[in-house]
Amino acid sequence: MILPDCKEVSAAFARGDVASASILSKLRMKLHLAVCWHCRRFKRQIELIEEALRNFAFPAPGPAAVAALEHAALKRMERL
Repeated sequence: MILPDCKEVSAAFARGDVASASILSKLRMKLHLAVCWHCRRFKRQIELIEEALRNFAFPAPGPAAVAALEHAALKRMERL
């Protein structure tokens, strides 16, 4: 079994193809990550970017917003 090179691993993480990859491909990538600190760092950077985008695009609502949503939902349920 030949390990993928850095170009293949980084491209797979950048495209988000890892979750849909075959078990063998995932195993090969994990083995590559075990020996390559460059790709481990790149993977962490991609994960941080994804988390930042999720938090920026969908920020957690504050307590006032949650209370307003609960109040609106209760009013709608009373009409039923």
